[in-house]
Amino acid sequence: MAGRIISQQKCRHCGPGFNYLDHYQGKRALLCACGKPATRHTIRLKYKGEELKVSRDHRGRPFYTYAMAERTLEVMRSEIDAKRFDPSRYKPARMKPLRAENYFQTWLEHERVRLDQGQVAPETLRTREAY
Repeated sequence: MAGRIISQQKCRHCGPGFNYLDHYQGKRALLCACGKPATRHTIRLKYKGEELKVSRDHRGRPFYTYAMAERTLEVMRSEIDAKRFDPSRYKPARMKPLRAENYFQTWLEHERVRLDQGQVAPETLRTREAY
């Protein structure tokens, strides 16, 4: 089978990592030596010589449970079998940094559109650009 589910966390209670696959409260989970479950999971998959590490689903949510990671891994395996697998779908998207200047530029572009529609006076736009 292609790929496996791991946890790169260290246990807060006893120290070592989560190495044992067993049941915790009726569900499969990666457990440490003291019996505590991991709360973050990563899928490791080799595809065409490239190692892919996936720690979030397609909506950007982290894999909090083993079951979430397992479902995604099964989807990946079925896509590989059907020869429809695209690793770029599982890589994090490049986002602009969360900086005020990026928000201000977007806001000014919106204000320029409003100026073209006649909703904002030219002097108002110049004042806002000065800020």
